[in-house]
Amino acid sequence: MLYKRFGARPLVFVGGIVSSLGFFTSSYVTNVYELYVTMGVVVGTGWGLAYNPALVAVGQNFDKKRHLAYGVVLAGTGVGGFAFSPLFQYLISLYGWRKVLQIYAGMNLSHCAAALLLRSPRTTNISKNTRMSRFNLLEQGRDKNLPASQSCKRDLPENNSVVSFTSLGNESKETEAVSLYPQHRRRSSSIKLPSSLKFRRRPRASSIFVNLYTKDRPRIFDVSLLRHPPFLVLCACVVANEMSYLVAPTQMVPRALSLQIPKTQASFLPSVLSITDLIGRLLSGLVSKVPGCTRAVQYAVFCMLWSASSLAIILGVTYPQMAALAGMYGLFNGLVRPLTTALAADVVGTERIESGLGLVMLCQGVGSVVGLPISGALYDMTEKYYPSFLFAGAAIFLSGVFLLCAVAIEERRKHRNREPLISEQK
Repeated sequence: MLYKRFGARPLVFVGGIVSSLGFFTSSYVTNVYELYVTMGVVVGTGWGLAYNPALVAVGQNFDKKRHLAYGVVLAGTGVGGFAFSPLFQYLISLYGWRKVLQIYAGMNLSHCAAALLLRSPRTTNISKNTRMSRFNLLEQGRDKNLPASQSCKRDLPENNSVVSFTSLGNESKETEAVSLYPQHRRRSSSIKLPSSLKFRRRPRASSIFVNLYTKDRPRIFDVSLLRHPPFLVLCACVVANEMSYLVAPTQMVPRALSLQIPKTQASFLPSVLSITDLIGRLLSGLVSKVPGCTRAVQYAVFCMLWSASSLAIILGVTYPQMAALAGMYGLFNGLVRPLTTALAADVVGTERIESGLGLVMLCQGVGSVVGLPISGALYDMTEKYYPSFLFAGAAIFLSGVFLLCAVAIEERRKHRNREPLISEQK
C-alpha cells in the first residue's frame, strides 16, 4: 500500500533508519520483554519497509529475466550469513553483544545508500495531442453522426496489440497497446461508440483504448487477490515453507553441541548452510530456463528435495556428516527462495505485484511466527531435536504437494476454458 503512494526509494531509506534505530536501542535493553519491542517490532518494521519495496522494484524492472534477477538479489542473504556469522561471534568475544548491536546498527544504514540507487520502472507518457491524433474518431464524433456500434470482422490478436478503427468503415490497423490479459481476450468482439466518455461497465479488450481517456482512482490494495485461487494456493505454500525455514538454522548448532561436537566446529555449520544457500540462489535463476518445466513444477520439485534434506539432518551424528547435510539443506533452500518471489510475480502480474508481494511477505511472517514456537514446543515435550526436523520436513513436503495439486487442476481446466490458473512463464 505504501509502495503505491511513495515508491521504493523513500520506503527503503526510511526502513534502513528505523531498523538501525531498533538495533541501537536494543543494545540498552534490560530484559527480554524490552527486546521484543526494540528488536521484534522496531527492527521488524524497518526491515519490512525496506525488503518488500526492493523486491517489488526488481519485479517491475525485469520481465523476461525476472527469476534470474531475483536469484542475484536474494543471493545477498547467503553472503551475509556466511560472512557475518563468524564475524559477529568474534566481535562479541571482543566487545560484548551490546557493542556489537551498535556496530550492526551502523552497518544497517547501508539500506539508505542502497535506496538512493533504486529507480522507478519506466513509464510512457502520452501527451494530449498524441491521444487525439491516434484516436481521431472521437474528435470526428463531435460533428458527425456515428453508428451505434462498429463490429470487428477479424479475430483479436493474442500479442501485445489491439485493433483500433481510424475511419467509419471497416478499415482497421493494429496499434501497440498494453498487454492484454488472457481472461480479457475474445475471439469476436465489437467497439461501442458512445456519445460521451462515461462507462458503467468494465471495458473489454476490444475497447481498451478507453483507459487512455478515463482516469480511474488507483486502489491502494487490490482485494481481488483474495478471490484469486492460484494466489491463495501460493500463499498456503509460503506459510508451510516459512514454518520450517528457521528450524534448521536455529536448532542445528544446539543439536551439534548435544552430540559433543566442539563449539568452534558447531558454530561454523550455519556458515556452511549459507555458502550452499548462496550457490542455490544463483543457480535458481539459471535453471528457470529448463525447457518444458514451468516455475510451478520447479518449485514443487525443489520443495520435495528440500524436505528430504531436512529429514536427513537427523541422520548426521559427526561433524562431517552434519556439515554435508547442512550444505544440502542450504542448496535446496536457496533454489526455492527466488522461485517463491518470481512465482508470486507471475501469478499476480506486474500490475498487481505490490499487493501480491506484500501478501506473500505477510504469509512468510505468519509462517515464521507459528513455526518456531511449534518446533520449540516439540523439543520441550520430547527433549530431543529430531521431532523438530521431522516437523520442518513435513511442512516443506506439504508445500510442494499443494502446488502440485494446483498444477494438476490447472492442466484439467486449461482445456475447458483456456484460462490458466498459474502462469506458465519460464
